Amino acid sequence: MWSQALKGVIHNVMLFGRLLCRKRRRTVDDDDDDDDEVVSKAHAAGLQVFRGFRERSLRLVYENEDANAEEKWVETILPNGDIEMRKTFQPKKGRGLMTFGYPQDIHKDDASRYIRRTDGSGHFIHHDDAPDSSAYPLVQTWTVNINDSFRNEFEIMSVDQLQGQIDEGFHIDAIRAFRKSMVKCFSSAEVDKYPIKCCRMKHERENKELVIVGPRSNLEAFLQNPDVQMSFFVTADRHGFNAWTKPKQNWFPQMQRLEWGNDMDEINVLYTRIGNSERTCMMKHQQFVREKTLGNKIGPELRHTVEIPSEQNQEFMLGLGPMKISKVPAQGVFSVVVFFSFGLMLKAVVACTLSDNITVSHEFSDDFPDTAKDLVVQTGIAAPLAQRDHFRDICGHAFFGADAFGHATVPAIDFQGLVLDANVAKKN
Repeated sequence: MWSQALKGVIHNVMLFGRLLCRKRRRTVDDDDDDDDEVVSKAHAAGLQVFRGFRERSLRLVYENEDANAEEKWVETILPNGDIEMRKTFQPKKGRGLMTFGYPQDIHKDDASRYIRRTDGSGHFIHHDDAPDSSAYPLVQTWTVNINDSFRNEFEIMSVDQLQGQIDEGFHIDAIRAFRKSMVKCFSSAEVDKYPIKCCRMKHERENKELVIVGPRSNLEAFLQNPDVQMSFFVTADRHGFNAWTKPKQNWFPQMQRLEWGNDMDEINVLYTRIGNSERTCMMKHQQFVREKTLGNKIGPELRHTVEIPSEQNQEFMLGLGPMKISKVPAQGVFSVVVFFSFGLMLKAVVACTLSDNITVSHEFSDDFPDTAKDLVVQTGIAAPLAQRDHFRDICGHAFFGADAFGHATVPAIDFQGLVLDANVAKKN
């Protein structure tokens, strides 16, 4: 335990040092080899990968400009009852609290642990609004910098200025719940003095950073990889991760702690927020897709465009390793050369699945034949691509014999006979 904790401290220091010396570099670039590494590791962990997303967000914001106001404790509570993050908030001009433009609720069973606290449920669960209901209004709140970057990105209006546009994105129940939370935090007089702001993104924004989607358990395992942590500027443990960033016009790096939820199967989204700073963020999938549209899905087979050598068996480099093509098309002929993993294709066929997550994972079902599993590992997992055998070298594998599925129920494959038959057919 201590060694793992020590590793986390060292990793945090390393990220702090990297950001102290320079700004955070974009981790994703269409031509960046690091991109392929992250995608490959994500697929190996059973996760889906998408090329960015598009969004046009609606947010409710409260900015208390009184520098003498008391510091507040903010808990970002999710609809499933998990706490995404906890932090202190010092009200002042340029700093605010933010939530979604649509209403949320929390089931009474998930809210009970907060309601039973000696100091009450806090500012963001309104169980007194519907004490006999199965769910209570929830305001999922976090902090925000209201600076020039924010004003350039969002159109900022008062509730009165919406002029009937509430049903077009800003929901009246969300506005009422957020106001009630701010009254609890401060006072009714303070909220009247500094009214709720309705902020709508001026234009649809495209984010081209990688988006990783999958169950909480898979994401946790994915982020345990040190190389992945360096790519996303995070340090992770079994409880959550620290996301490091360096705001523009600020030389001092900052860290935000995000906690994993309790449901190991709940689908989460890992993405990079781009604004005043770049920071790795996490959101529940059902929330993410409510106002964001995922980009193109990146499949496990990375496709590459290469210049075909002019001579046969001439070695050339592909992103996956050194390659050779035994026959070169005639000059002026258009051709497409398809590279695929025999092992992964075999796994998909034997498992009878089209699922990318199942195919690229290193897990096998209990009823997966041992001979087929051994061949998949040998040709698709165990060795680097450049070190794998040629197909002719594995023709003697047990999978191609009479005991392909562990018992002699199918005839062995006669590869030599197939070649002779093909040559006869070619002559005819």
